[in-house]
Amino acid sequence: MMWAAGLSLLPAMLGACNSTGCTDNRSSLPLAGFYAAGSDTQISLDSLEIGGVGAPGDSLLVHAGEQAKDVYLPFRIDSGRTSFFIRYMYREQGLDNPAFNDTVTFTYDSEPYFASEECGAMYRYRVTGVTHTRHLIESVEVLDSVVTNVEMERFRIFFKVSQPGEDDGTHDYSSNSMPQGGRRAPMRRIIAILAAVMAFVALVTGPLSAQRRVSPVKPPAGQNFNRQEGDSLSRDGVIQQTDSRGRKILVDTVSGTEIPDTAGMSTSVPKMIYPLFHSVSVGVDIWDPVMRIFGQHYGLVEFSGELNLHNRYIPVVEIGLGQSTYTPANQNYTYRVSTVPYFRIGCNYNFLYNSNPDYLAYGGIRVGYSPFNYHLENVTVNSGYWDESQTVTFPSMHSDVVYLNLLFGIRVKIIGPVSMGWSFRFKTRLHETKNPDGNPWYIPGYGTRNSSISGSFSIYYTLPLHKPTKQTPKTL
Repeated sequence: MMWAAGLSLLPAMLGACNSTGCTDNRSSLPLAGFYAAGSDTQISLDSLEIGGVGAPGDSLLVHAGEQAKDVYLPFRIDSGRTSFFIRYMYREQGLDNPAFNDTVTFTYDSEPYFASEECGAMYRYRVTGVTHTRHLIESVEVLDSVVTNVEMERFRIFFKVSQPGEDDGTHDYSSNSMPQGGRRAPMRRIIAILAAVMAFVALVTGPLSAQRRVSPVKPPAGQNFNRQEGDSLSRDGVIQQTDSRGRKILVDTVSGTEIPDTAGMSTSVPKMIYPLFHSVSVGVDIWDPVMRIFGQHYGLVEFSGELNLHNRYIPVVEIGLGQSTYTPANQNYTYRVSTVPYFRIGCNYNFLYNSNPDYLAYGGIRVGYSPFNYHLENVTVNSGYWDESQTVTFPSMHSDVVYLNLLFGIRVKIIGPVSMGWSFRFKTRLHETKNPDGNPWYIPGYGTRNSSISGSFSIYYTLPLHKPTKQTPKTL
């Protein structure tokens, strides 16, 4: 038989998370799929009840009359052991009897775990054992012993099934029959289709490739294919000589024609308008302080130092202070990073290098490094299904993050040596210390974990390192 139906949805009290930003569950919910014993065929049950042993009000996860091919099994948070019952409601087969009920029991260790800003803090479970009765359950397979909030199948429950008319002690519990060799026929069709497609491709591309084949052509005897347009020399018989001014020339030994050897000529590099050490600048980025006024929950201040070379290349060092204290709305935790420094080093390229140095338009690159500790505080984990609540203590967590910034910015003079500038940055992490208790939400100097674009607004003070010359343009 073939048990076919859709997945039963858990009640909202199980904490399934479909809110904006959280694509997984708000709790670590193990998903168990239903399968036919002795195969990897997923089946669907149409008349059974599933619930937790000792759950308040004997509440159910799957109700009679529903069809389900899998079920979420919420673990208890105040115990390392949870049991679930399975009642079979097949009256025609005489299975609607408590004597035929099955029970599955999981033992596990609970570990604090920070999933994300949106999904919150929770327990992660490490399954240490599974036991079950054997009325209709043949076996239980553990696919992944570590249960997080990521939506994926962790267990497989294999049920005893049979074909109609077979007498092996089991029964047909669905209106559909399980087809014999159900996978073989589709596989044969797929193989036949692939073979036909490959034959068609070979038939079409074969003549085309033959048409594109190019046969080599032997050049006519005596023809010089090294001769270039405008070249008065035949390059078959030339010698190199030095003229009276010391220049290297090429001489045709037949005609006596001479031309300069351009390959041996040196090219001069255009002179830079501005000197090598043009100026130094110090700046302060006030982006984070301003954004915190408008509700940003992280960042403090950043300082920078620059050396302007030829008004073209600008090495940069940036040092800042990061901090965060954030309690998201409708969440169960407070995220905190104490005030810590971060560092960036890189270089800007000024596209207006031969223009007025009071105005810059540049692209740049930065490599940043942020070592910091982060904390989760005031964490409360709830289980709506079991009506349990527990306060969780997270240890202090450490992370070292190396990241890359690619940026574009402009800078304009305000008055005297004072200027201001804006930049937009694309950022990505290159290396990060992994923490088993969860990754940081905020990284000092980088921003929030899932962000890829940031900005800056800075005030600069510039000190020239040379005296102005007549070559220095006054305007753009």
